[in-house]
Amino acid sequence: MIRYEDFGAHEVGGRIRFSVFIPGADHYLPGRGGEAHIASIEAYGTFQQHLTGQSWDVANAVSLHPAPFEGGTLYTATTVTVPDDFYEYKYRVSFEGGAVEPRIVTDPCARYGVGEHENSGVVVGGSRPRDNIVTPLTQRLPPADLVIYELFLEDFTKEYRGSRSPVQAVFEKLDRIAGLGFNAVEFMPWTAWVGGGFNWGYLPYQYYSVEHAYVADPDDLREQLSALKHLISACHERGLHVLMDAVFNHVEIDPVQQRGFPYHWLWRDPADSPFTGQYEQGGYGEELDFHNRCTEEYVVGTCGYWIDTFGIDGLRLDYTKGYYSGAAEHGLPKVIAGVRRHLAETGDAERRDEFPIIIEHLAGWDAIDVANSVDATGCWIDDGFWRTKDYLRSGLEPSIMRWLDSGSHFQSGRLPVMYIGNHDHETPTHVAGGRDAWHRLQPYFIALYTSYGMPLLYQTEDGGQDEWMPEDDRFTQVKRVSPRPKRWDLTEDGLGRWTGELLTRLARMRREHPVLRRPGMYPGSWPWDRRIPYDNGYGIDAGRRTVIYHRWGNDAAGRFHRYVIALNFGSVSQRLSVPFPDGGTWTDILGGREAAPGTAHRLEQDVDGHWGYVFHRMD
Repeated sequence: MIRYEDFGAHEVGGRIRFSVFIPGADHYLPGRGGEAHIASIEAYGTFQQHLTGQSWDVANAVSLHPAPFEGGTLYTATTVTVPDDFYEYKYRVSFEGGAVEPRIVTDPCARYGVGEHENSGVVVGGSRPRDNIVTPLTQRLPPADLVIYELFLEDFTKEYRGSRSPVQAVFEKLDRIAGLGFNAVEFMPWTAWVGGGFNWGYLPYQYYSVEHAYVADPDDLREQLSALKHLISACHERGLHVLMDAVFNHVEIDPVQQRGFPYHWLWRDPADSPFTGQYEQGGYGEELDFHNRCTEEYVVGTCGYWIDTFGIDGLRLDYTKGYYSGAAEHGLPKVIAGVRRHLAETGDAERRDEFPIIIEHLAGWDAIDVANSVDATGCWIDDGFWRTKDYLRSGLEPSIMRWLDSGSHFQSGRLPVMYIGNHDHETPTHVAGGRDAWHRLQPYFIALYTSYGMPLLYQTEDGGQDEWMPEDDRFTQVKRVSPRPKRWDLTEDGLGRWTGELLTRLARMRREHPVLRRPGMYPGSWPWDRRIPYDNGYGIDAGRRTVIYHRWGNDAAGRFHRYVIALNFGSVSQRLSVPFPDGGTWTDILGGREAAPGTAHRLEQDVDGHWGYVFHRMD
């Protein structure tokens, strides 16, 4: 495979080497691409101050020389020695025939995307290699053990970072995240996006570049990527796995200003670019065309770069409906296979098997079938949010039993990411009715932490932050992609402290009881129209808004554990006849009290409104 990570601009002994690869016809299918018709590529930028005495001297740009390379053409040039510094540059591309004006294009494999002008960047000098290596995790946990904190660098640090970059500022809050019991941080996209202004990062244009706004340190621009490496090292030192949110369905282009994803604009007629074009269910932006080998190699190379250079511990693949056609020979299955192959070739078996690759294949339970078929570790399960929203507004329904039976239909070793809120929706607190009604969420959190899968919480949830956003903003003045800074004062008031305490307690319970992290749930396959428990007492009582279910399994030492979870989603206390699979003494691991079922293996138990019990016994 072509190693796109080898291209771009790099320092070579104090000089800058530029390289741009243009795939040839054997890299794309007939009708899915065409010739680029490039006459010349020239590099110009701030580095020219030391060559011609003038920065951005387009009249004296450095010409890149073409040569055949791996079925395509590689354009290269190397400058003379330049002083240690951070340099910005772009390419001036001229095309055959003269009908198209020369086009200014950024570098598709640049390591730095710089600001609203979308310049590319290259470092000469900077940290020594031994200072620039990511500290690995002391212990890599299997995916089923992860509890994930979803973090958006801009909003997370907005209130307190001052003049620091978001990556610098987030350091001081890592201890809090770990202290709440999270052992993984899923960072929303950090790859560079087009232009300045506010952005979630889901319209990338440079896949090898970290977003300039996240890492730029005006004291030393050479250390931008080092800053991200230091952050990942700091996460690892606290036992926090780093999951990267990667967007491979679509890219940003601006057809008016002819800017954005460089591999779209490096073709005389952008419609001939084999990297872009309609593939499957396009979401927004310009789609990547996964029919073509060059697109697959470029994307897999991107993943390998972040894995090898930055030591990330997993991938969340955004909107995979956009590049899954059901065919195994291209698209999502080939990307995952490529990443798995890269892990096997560069790491050990544990790294390959325990590196989570999670797909966001919205919406519905069909995502499970896709996760099984493409060798993903698992998938986001969006039903947790939608059903929670329904139940809070209209009452409990039998469909909650399917959500609680979270391991159903997954192949062995695959699992869901479970949540009741994420960055894409209004916060659970808002759905519940505001902070005064936050207590209504408590049984949902207990259910989340006692379910098979990887629990995920967005950064606003540990303070009970109330934020609304429209699901469709075409008819609203409020846009979905808008600033919603994390309110740090809310984490310190009464509700914020209780929220943190409860999450910490639930995470500790899950950590100390590994069986809760494994499949095994009764009653499964619940009838969709049954609204009352079975005669044995297990199941949903929709009228009383209660659910009782049983979980079980062996721990690593072979000891058999049983759990009976009784949840009250209603506002008033309910006296439940809680069934147990056997007698003896059970312990409520949330409250610490012991309970002894009677001769019929039943316990008459009052369960407060919006609360629950997790009874445990080990044989």
